[in-house]
Amino acid sequence: METPALMERAFLAMQKGARGMAALLAEETGDLMLATIAAANLSSARNVLVEVHHRRLAEGEDIDAIAADAPERVRAAFDLVENGLRGYAVKA
Repeated sequence: METPALMERAFLAMQKGARGMAALLAEETGDLMLATIAAANLSSARNVLVEVHHRRLAEGEDIDAIAADAPERVRAAFDLVENGLRGYAVKA
């Protein structure tokens, strides 16, 4: 991911995937704006998870350790998307 051309291609592929997801959601819901927001949130969560796992691998972390905590990280990421940001980082 250190090559600018590959970074650009990865970014474009992620954008294409998000647009495709938004189109499918819009077909189901009839609301392209909300479908696009939902797709962006879901895609962003997925992309961050992939990026974190790649970074951990690049830093030399054992792949079995990464795989072992991946399900919990995935749950936490998509719980945040599902439940919105309400209550996240709110000062008491």
